[in-house]
Amino acid sequence: MTTGSDRHIPRVAGVFVGVVLLMGVLGWGVQRAIQTLARGGVEYSYSTAKNWDQLVWKADAVARARIEKVDEPRWNSVDGDYWDGSDDVTSRQFTDVRLTILHTYLGDLPKGPLTITVFGPASKRYDEEPGIPPSENLSGGFNEGDTHIVLLGRLEYGWEDGLREVWSLAAHFEGNWRLDGSRIAGGSALSRSLNADGLIGELREVWGQRPKAAGSPVT
Repeated sequence: MTTGSDRHIPRVAGVFVGVVLLMGVLGWGVQRAIQTLARGGVEYSYSTAKNWDQLVWKADAVARARIEKVDEPRWNSVDGDYWDGSDDVTSRQFTDVRLTILHTYLGDLPKGPLTITVFGPASKRYDEEPGIPPSENLSGGFNEGDTHIVLLGRLEYGWEDGLREVWSLAAHFEGNWRLDGSRIAGGSALSRSLNADGLIGELREVWGQRPKAAGSPVT
């Protein structure tokens, strides 16, 4: 004999399975949208750009640059050594990368030397697969002597002694492409099928339509 409560068991079980499946789908989506890299106890999170507008909205300039020197990574403490951070500022690693600006495609940059400050150790490895940074960093990597196309922005980063305004990669590794003749390597997965001319064409197309950056500091 089947009781009233027995008849509800399949329905309850079905709802439970549905909720579990929904949570799994949502979790997968969040995991795909927000990826995390960790090194030295410091966690960096980023969301990959889904379209060209998202990629360039924070950029102040797009340039072709030669990589002159990759400095040793340092922490955002006064002396550059590891620190535990504070209530206002997260402990992070940064690296200065010294460039020579060869040509400015968009924005206003003078030719000549420019130092950018990027997240992580900025290892001299360079990942050839677009959209997937090396496991060490968010910069995409730099090789001294190579030529890159870079999305640059004036950003404020939190330091132990206060905010510092620096030139940096406006879109982290997604805005950093190594040039090999007319070919490009690395950068956003959006550029997977493009050469250098195609990349510049896409960036030019959306440049004038980008929303004004909020300019919120990274602390």
